[in-house]
Amino acid sequence: MSKGKLFADHLYSERGRFAAFTIFIFVVFFMGGGSRDDIESLVILRPVAVLFCAYALTGINKDQLKRLGLPFALLVLLMMLMLAQLVPLPFSVWSQLPQREIYIEIAKVAEMGEFSRPLSLSPSKTWNSLFSLFVPLAAMLLFAIQSAKYQRAIIFVLMGAGLVSAAFGFLQVVGPDDSIFFLYKVTNVGQPVGLFANQNHHALVLVCTLVMLGWFMSRLPFDDPSTKWKLLLSILSLMALIPLIFVAGSRAGLLLGAAALVTVFYLFSRSIAVASTPLGGLHRIGSKGIHKVIWAVGAMGSIFMIALAVVFSRSAALDQLVSQSPLEGLRAKLLPVLIDMSWAYFPFGSGFGSFERVYPQFEKMELLNPRYLNQAHNDWLQIVIEGGLPATILVLVLLIWLARKTALVVKNRARNSHAREVMALFIILACIVASLVDYPMRVPSVMLLFSVSCAILAAGRRKKSGARSVKA
Repeated sequence: MSKGKLFADHLYSERGRFAAFTIFIFVVFFMGGGSRDDIESLVILRPVAVLFCAYALTGINKDQLKRLGLPFALLVLLMMLMLAQLVPLPFSVWSQLPQREIYIEIAKVAEMGEFSRPLSLSPSKTWNSLFSLFVPLAAMLLFAIQSAKYQRAIIFVLMGAGLVSAAFGFLQVVGPDDSIFFLYKVTNVGQPVGLFANQNHHALVLVCTLVMLGWFMSRLPFDDPSTKWKLLLSILSLMALIPLIFVAGSRAGLLLGAAALVTVFYLFSRSIAVASTPLGGLHRIGSKGIHKVIWAVGAMGSIFMIALAVVFSRSAALDQLVSQSPLEGLRAKLLPVLIDMSWAYFPFGSGFGSFERVYPQFEKMELLNPRYLNQAHNDWLQIVIEGGLPATILVLVLLIWLARKTALVVKNRARNSHAREVMALFIILACIVASLVDYPMRVPSVMLLFSVSCAILAAGRRKKSGARSVKA
């Protein structure tokens, strides 16, 4: 057998596919922590994502592709919609689109004549939006080619990436404002941002990491002697993440963090309730007593760690709880403008990525600010503004799919994959909620986390609720 054949066999073996996905995850987390399109690392990240897409496509089969389900189909349709916005239209058609009058007047004054133009009012930004989707596309394809064993292992890799970001956040807190651990020039200096440029996005990933730790704890075999040490390390990690979320200065992060703790306690208490051999001597107090102990310890631990954060840390989040930031005041005033923009460009949209270019036409005097607005800080309305009716339909289909999957997860609580699906569902919902006041899913690493969670939920087999529950 030739060396080339041996290399190819190793590259597409189970371990080879897992290693490829692991490398891709850390490349994305270290190079894709910002949403700006002028980040230098994107010059490397985007081509790398395309290469990993090609790698996955050469090793995928129809059944694996089919298991990605509706989320993958919607992602492909979104990419096709962006391509459609870049197709040149005859001037007679383009000129009839909403909000094109000012551009027609400019062309007349500049004596540019009548020529074909794409639907997007900022084609370069739309191209950027299209290329950005190769990261979630590669993530879903790489997840699909993993075996069931390594699909679960990928969650450990994501959890590890989240913990690395937490470690960077800690070093940023204890270090100077010009620390080398701040990876981006345009960032929230002086606040823990981890591997990200924005503290809100870092807080969101920390929250998701909490739930991944909860999933890990829920699958520990209680009859294994090493479980106590793994459980101790997991609890210490949880206690380290809580104050980091608190000092990140993200109000959404705090609210989602509370929901994450509830989810962690649910997963862990459920795992003990169904375990044949409860940890240590907990079996002596019964199932209900175990649940009470877990919830009591978890609640007291959370309160204790938050108290420590308030006393010993620079708690920007506490300031935000008692006072309104200028950005939050701007968001409230911006909402009517965003709704007006949605209707103004409906039903075709202004073109993905064009918000920064078209917003000044609608900006009011009271909204003028020394800092320019490059995103709407409400991703759902921005999608409607830029994508119009077609994008709105894609979003509604995704939400309907998610509602159906949520009902199945709730109904089939006894099946093996329940804990994993609850974890994935939480991450998806956390990203959706955070997008109401921010733009986290424009960050490559968050897009990767969201797309893998969608793939996990899509791949879940529909088993009858009577199936015996085990660690998953």
